[in-house]
Amino acid sequence: MTFKDLLKKAPIFRFILDHLPIQSALGEKVLLSFPFMKDPKVISHELEQVAYVKDWFFLHKQQDHLCNLIHEMKDFSGILKRLKNNEILDDIDLFEIKRGALCIQKIGKQLTETDFHLFQLHNLSPVIHHLDPEETGIPHFYIYSAYDTQLAQLRKEMEKCHSSDDREQLFQKATKMEDQIRKRLSISLRQYVSKIEENLHQIGKLDLWIAKAKLAHLWNCCQPEISNHNISYKNLFHPITKDRLSKENKKFQSINVDLYQNPTLITGANMSGKTIFLKSIAFAQYMFQFGMFVPARKATICPVEEIFFSIGDQSSELSGLSSFAFEILTIHHIIQETKKERKLLILVDELARTTNPSEGVLLVNAFLEMMNRYPNFTIITTHYSGITAPCRRLRVKGLQIDEKVEILDPKDLNQYMDYTLLEILHEDVPQEALKISRLLGVDADFLELTKKF
Repeated sequence: MTFKDLLKKAPIFRFILDHLPIQSALGEKVLLSFPFMKDPKVISHELEQVAYVKDWFFLHKQQDHLCNLIHEMKDFSGILKRLKNNEILDDIDLFEIKRGALCIQKIGKQLTETDFHLFQLHNLSPVIHHLDPEETGIPHFYIYSAYDTQLAQLRKEMEKCHSSDDREQLFQKATKMEDQIRKRLSISLRQYVSKIEENLHQIGKLDLWIAKAKLAHLWNCCQPEISNHNISYKNLFHPITKDRLSKENKKFQSINVDLYQNPTLITGANMSGKTIFLKSIAFAQYMFQFGMFVPARKATICPVEEIFFSIGDQSSELSGLSSFAFEILTIHHIIQETKKERKLLILVDELARTTNPSEGVLLVNAFLEMMNRYPNFTIITTHYSGITAPCRRLRVKGLQIDEKVEILDPKDLNQYMDYTLLEILHEDVPQEALKISRLLGVDADFLELTKKF
């Protein structure tokens, strides 16, 4: 899976794309083709490179100039491909190569001056010499008279010629000579194609590294440590939710959590943040395995082969299935993958919420039992009682409000929710639905009728 595949699978991750300050089409190309990394050594190497770039970038004040140079870079790999296919380039193609080569040389110089050590760009002075025989250093191109003394002489004769017929003959001769020069240039430039292509790829990688470093700085992310057996976060947060709340001048409560390769059940009332917690875990895991720092103060993460996320707001309309059928087939697929003994991160929000509670409880118990047979990082949220299957249990602390408060504005309710996860030994499902309903000012006669039942 590439980052482009992830955007198709989960469009919510466009939020990352929108906030990554990539400067060029080269950087975006590298990002979209970037793989979902599974090898701990490969992930570690990428994170170390991002860490190096982060320190290096914010150390040098002139890096804004470097970003401007990267922004000027065009992706002319299509021209290089035609050059490799033995095509003869026209003046526009040759101009693009010249402009790119001049820009690459400037970027290379900037990297040298700022002691950048991750790579060195190939020197393209020979390419520039071919395309700038008059050594103007100006990013434009035409067939210069300096390419051929006979061409220079023909052009002088054309300037002095007063006969239209003679001028046309001279023009035709000059055109043939220019075509020959374009052919010679195309043949000469082919030897440099691989070096130019490598430079373009390296600049794209640098653009992405800088963007990752800037995003880590902007969101105050941390460089995660890599584990083989557990996942742990200190002050984990969800970037989208935190961004939205900050715009509303509200504070987002971060979460501390430790996960192991056994099923974990999280209970809590509705509105207690269970869904956002699962999304935060998925978001951080994807960022980690795409080589980014993660939204937490501290993190230790185990790479997985795949992330499965079953959540109630996934659409089943296009498939024509009922909500329950869509959900249970998703669960079936997850179980089949666990039986292959792959290392997975499985996140299931309110399992079996779309069926009746008595059967729903049975399905939750059975799923927990199944996940005990095939150890993985599995988190299930529920507000069902009657869950007796063996599992690790966490509970959202929930509503913390003075009993004297009689009514709340709905938009202020989240201010009184404590999203801290508490480890519990036995079934302990919060009973807060009626309390929340009363605080929101729901019809008193309706709530009074609940006592009858």
